[in-house]
Amino acid sequence: CWTLRRIPRSIKSYSISADGVSIVASNPEVGTLTLEGVYVADGFAAWTSGAESVRELFTATLTLNDIVVNDASFGFWIGD
Repeated sequence: CWTLRRIPRSIKSYSISADGVSIVASNPEVGTLTLEGVYVADGFAAWTSGAESVRELFTATLTLNDIVVNDASFGFWIGD
């Protein structure tokens, strides 16, 4: 299991579209984090129809410097 600590990062670029999610962020002490994700069909349908939570919205490849994690799962919810 790989856990991302809550480390402040500066967003260098991002794209959120119907095709997927792409985010590049960096921290001078930790390095560059890249997320490249594609939507899960059922999750995307629920999200775009106004669901307050989605168990799995997209799966992504995360890269932190030379560490790569494939098929990371991301959900979505409104609220705390």
